[in-house]
Amino acid sequence: GRLGGGQRDGTWNACRENGQPWSQVDYAAGVKQGLFRTWHTNGMPHIEGQHEAGQRTGKWDFFDDTGQLNETLDFADGEGTSN
Repeated sequence: GRLGGGQRDGTWNACRENGQPWSQVDYAAGVKQGLFRTWHTNGMPHIEGQHEAGQRTGKWDFFDDTGQLNETLDFADGEGTSN
């Protein structure tokens, strides 16, 4: 990612020591805005969702380490409710 005025901006990617992805987070002027994604240590997806003005929004998917969808939470009301 980039630093603009000392704040995170754009897409920030983090990798594990073995080079596999760990997280991908979008920022706007230091605030989480847009895509949020993490992966299990085996490279399978773990969490996928969106932020708006630093808050979780919309549907967030949570996967087990085989890539199977475990749960979806909806943050439309600011609280994560199961679907």
